Amino acid sequence: MLPRLAALALAAGCTTTLQFVGFPVVVTILMVLCWGLLGGLHLGLAGFIAAIVPLCTLIPGLFNDVGRSPLAVIGWTAASGSLAVLWHLLEVTHWHHATRDLRDRLRQSQHQQRHLANSVGRYPALQEASLALAGVRDIDHLAHELCRQIRAVVPDCLVAQVHIGLANQLSCRASADSEGSPVPTEPTADECYVATEARILTRRAAEHIRVMLPLCGERRGNHSRDALCGVLVVALPNDIQAEQLHVEMLTALAQLGGIGLAAVELVGRARALALRDDLTELFGQCEFLRRLDEQVASARRQQQPLGLVMCDLDHLKRFNDSWGHAAGDIALKTVARTIQRVVEPISGGIACRYGGEEFALCLPGCSDASLMDIAERLRIDIANAISDPLHPHRRVTASLGIASLRPQENGRALLIRADAATYRAKANGRNCVESANANGELDPVPPLPTVTEHFFTASAPLVSDPADA
Repeated sequence: MLPRLAALALAAGCTTTLQFVGFPVVVTILMVLCWGLLGGLHLGLAGFIAAIVPLCTLIPGLFNDVGRSPLAVIGWTAASGSLAVLWHLLEVTHWHHATRDLRDRLRQSQHQQRHLANSVGRYPALQEASLALAGVRDIDHLAHELCRQIRAVVPDCLVAQVHIGLANQLSCRASADSEGSPVPTEPTADECYVATEARILTRRAAEHIRVMLPLCGERRGNHSRDALCGVLVVALPNDIQAEQLHVEMLTALAQLGGIGLAAVELVGRARALALRDDLTELFGQCEFLRRLDEQVASARRQQQPLGLVMCDLDHLKRFNDSWGHAAGDIALKTVARTIQRVVEPISGGIACRYGGEEFALCLPGCSDASLMDIAERLRIDIANAISDPLHPHRRVTASLGIASLRPQENGRALLIRADAATYRAKANGRNCVESANANGELDPVPPLPTVTEHFFTASAPLVSDPADA
């Protein structure tokens, strides 16, 4: 560029000297203007200046002949070249700054494009997270899965923590740093605020950004004090451009976690309803059978005795027909409390409401003799229990059957033998205890009604209550 400007200035200066060999001034001016037009087209404004400035030699010549000398032409030619070079340098500096700004903008745009591509690429990770969180069924599993998904969605996170609990009793259930090592910390007032108010909170430090997001799904807008809540705590690099994308991804993940937490809470409530009988608060049949199998396996592994007691209340239907179902419910609650007092001192003991008026007790470590003693004591306690102090005559009795676990016997077979013993107790007059045959299976004997029972059913109740007369 610079050699061409110098050559153009020299050509314009030589053209200007043609006036000294007889060329008309007008022709000289036109020729120099042609050089200026040519320089402007090819070299820009600097080329136009390099060609035009030598014409300044002609300006003094319009009035006198002092400025029309070869020395003046040489001076103006040198001046034109210097001006052209200076203008070119100014243009180069300007374009350099402009190019640098463009490069910075391009670099920033590429940086944003990379973050956008990473964000778009993480949406499948959110889909995988939703599928993974849909399968959790307890709080600890949910917390560890959330911690793992945070590191999958935001790979450059420094610390990820999951706090779950009541609003004022949060605890760190899962945590991981950038290398996957646990880094549990106690929740602060910020985490409690986020859990209570269900709002995102950001704390900015010199080296990182600490983002706290509440675990809240669609149905968890206004949760009560006894409802579970959670907080995601994520430490991110101090990058303002990446912060917005990360927070958006974490917000979506927190919403999925809130739905998962609500599902865990609902499953827990459903499980509690399935495990416990609403009326007696004892275990239900399904949970009892599951725990019975566990106790059988444990007893066989430890070579310890295991006893089973079946308890069937006598004439409960007649009790209900005589004094109402409300009185029958009170009687069932009283029997359940009596059974619970018997089971509590026995380590690993389990009691359940097996059916309508049937109860079952699993008693680990009880020999045949102690099992009979416990069943007899339970029978007496049930017969002496007063269900309603206002009506002390309203009492119930029970028929009980006991069985001890045999080698290679499963829980269902043990239950069948104890149930058969219960039927034998009913057939033998009720309000007694019968033991399963130790030498062979005791077949279930259905309770056959006797003449006395027929007469009793058609007549008045077993125990008359003067208050009901």
